[in-house]
Amino acid sequence: MIDHRVKFYDSDADLAATAVEFLGIGLLAGERVIVVATPEHREFFRTGLEQAGIDVRDAQAHGRLSLLDAAGVLDSLTHKGALDPGLFDREVGVLVRRAASGGRGVRIFGEMVASLWERGDVVGALELEDMWSTLGSELPFALLCAYRCRAMETAEAVPSYCEVCSLHSDVVGGPPALEDAQLIGTFPCSVYAARYARRFVSDALSAWGFPQLLDNGWQIVSELAINAISHARSSFTVSLARSDTTIRIAVGDTDDSVPDFTTKSSVAGSGRGLKLVEALSVRWDHTPTPGGKLVWADVPMPHGPRSSAGSEATRRQSS
Repeated sequence: MIDHRVKFYDSDADLAATAVEFLGIGLLAGERVIVVATPEHREFFRTGLEQAGIDVRDAQAHGRLSLLDAAGVLDSLTHKGALDPGLFDREVGVLVRRAASGGRGVRIFGEMVASLWERGDVVGALELEDMWSTLGSELPFALLCAYRCRAMETAEAVPSYCEVCSLHSDVVGGPPALEDAQLIGTFPCSVYAARYARRFVSDALSAWGFPQLLDNGWQIVSELAINAISHARSSFTVSLARSDTTIRIAVGDTDDSVPDFTTKSSVAGSGRGLKLVEALSVRWDHTPTPGGKLVWADVPMPHGPRSSAGSEATRRQSS
């Protein structure tokens, strides 16, 4: 079974900190480690591992660490301009099977998917992610993929970003979500993302059979998503948890500041910010989390009990 993680990073130093920790844990545990990266990133990782006290040359000499060029490996998987699953199995599959022989743990860092994405081949990147997942259904290994944040912020990239997140078991350093959520979507820090967050909530409420809640849910997630984008300047999650009487809509971001009740939304159509969230919910609040926060609102089920929406006491009740 594959442990398939993804990291979205702003700087090479940010990427190196995450990757070196991931790779170093594997090397110290006696696992086989494979790095498929650009020359610049391979050098970053080599330096970081050595600073952590790992003898990189010795690890390479004894086959515990393989440093491969992303462009070269990617070329070996391509036939007539397209990725070939057979070549992936012959080149990458064989390498991973060999590393895993004898029941050894395997860790892989790969940025071939990011190379394809930055070339504009988003379809190819998603196909390659799927090939990794297929290999992971055969062999147990941990895989860390990485993408630059700026490559994910265009209008065209937003739906594919959401798909990338859905293909991974964890977004490293990403925003939090409700622990009891039935549905979770992850979105980039992009002004275009609020539209997809609204669609996510609308689709969920429709699938659950609550068309009466579409308007309120749409407006609540709009305000909370715009706050995450414009004030927290963060990627964000939208998570929904359903109880007998309410549906909780939560937006998680990576900023730990307390939401400002007086701040107006600078982008959403209403311009009323959190005052609108309060008016449309039976209660709302924020929950601090390690490395971020969740801002949530409880929407009453149709015909369910509704308390006074405007009181501070109601807003500050705990779940």
